[in-house]
Amino acid sequence: MVDTLISFLDIDARSQRLARLIWPVAERRATAAIDHFYRTVCNVVPRSPSMQEIEQLKAQHTRRWPRLFDSQFDRDYISNASLIGIRHCEMGLDSRWHVAGYSRLRAEVAAELLDSLLPSHSKPHLVVTLDKYLALDMAISVSSYTSIWVE
Repeated sequence: MVDTLISFLDIDARSQRLARLIWPVAERRATAAIDHFYRTVCNVVPRSPSMQEIEQLKAQHTRRWPRLFDSQFDRDYISNASLIGIRHCEMGLDSRWHVAGYSRLRAEVAAELLDSLLPSHSKPHLVVTLDKYLALDMAISVSSYTSIWVE
């Protein structure tokens, strides 16, 4: 199933080379966006997660994002992405917030890429690659609201 999504999103060898450039540039800003997301959703979910749960979710993100942008689409990555979706669902977080969180993360990371010292001609390609990778991650994570991915 993940291979089909990767193919559909045109994540090819060029995308994989570009993706490896994204995380080192965007890590700080992405981490701040993730922190903001969890501060916000704690106020909108029916079952407010404990600080320990929030820290565990942030740690899972910290492990997952470098793997995503390194194109390590293995069982561990897929399980991690699915588990975060499941935990969000268990908290009562509506999937709309999940999708909105990705949108905000995308905006922050894209802004960081566009403001970076990377060559100007590569920036549009990096943003397109970012979109592909976040779409893949979101598809895996959000799908766990209704089913668990098994490969």
